Amino acid sequence: MKIAPSTAFQQIRIYTEKNIFEIIPFGHPFRPNDSAIMFVKQGKIVLKEQINTIELEADAVLLINKKYVYEILETDDSFEMILFVYEQSLLDGSAHKINELKIYNHMENQLLRSFYFDRAEIDVILKSIDIMQYYIKNHLLIEYAQEIIESYFNIIMYHLVSLVMQHNNRQRAETSRAQQIVYDFIIEVSHHYLHGRSLEFYREKLGITGRYLSRTIKQQTGKTPSDIISEFILNEAKTQLSSTSLSISKIAEKLHFSDQYAFSHFFKRHLNMSPRAYKAQFK
Repeated sequence: MKIAPSTAFQQIRIYTEKNIFEIIPFGHPFRPNDSAIMFVKQGKIVLKEQINTIELEADAVLLINKKYVYEILETDDSFEMILFVYEQSLLDGSAHKINELKIYNHMENQLLRSFYFDRAEIDVILKSIDIMQYYIKNHLLIEYAQEIIESYFNIIMYHLVSLVMQHNNRQRAETSRAQQIVYDFIIEVSHHYLHGRSLEFYREKLGITGRYLSRTIKQQTGKTPSDIISEFILNEAKTQLSSTSLSISKIAEKLHFSDQYAFSHFFKRHLNMSPRAYKAQFK
């Protein structure tokens, strides 16, 4: 799904609840073209990220990964947010030290991707975004606007990643061995689900026995490893069917099914409808 820029400056786009839903409809799976950060100012939003349903309220921050599939399920009447979208090219061209810290990779690889911060911390970041917006809107009139915008971008990313790292350090300290295995498994699946579909593949990745992996996943999630892998594949299938003009056979090929019939059988088994019927809903 292509998100149209709201300003002339292409590398950063900033949206609010007033315009985001015009381009991201409810109940429509999509994969963003760029990474983004959602700041919830008030109210509530419920969305699906890959296989996880996430409910966010005031002072929540969500890191949006362009490799993931999302679906907005619900918002309430008081919902307000800022969506900060940035292109990878801006990060690649930013200050040397920010790249040395590998902030982009650090944030992209967090399993826990939603956080609650103090309102004071949120306000500092939102003020920086607001100032940045001024330079974005007037970048053709202000000399060195590009450099100023990049400086504010670096400030925002440094501040945010410091908060994220503190949050994750606390979470890791409180995480049991079984929970860590589930986290590691889901991260590996999110990276490899199109090619790696066997228990053996992930057992080798995690360096544990297949029996231990299966038992741990079942005990912690109520699902089998195969269930979780299938959910990732199904989400990808729904995204392709709802947002591309590709034929069913081409989608089956992209998803690494042996043929269209195998894909249709898989889809019907999990969603109780054919890929063709699902695709027809979005015409």
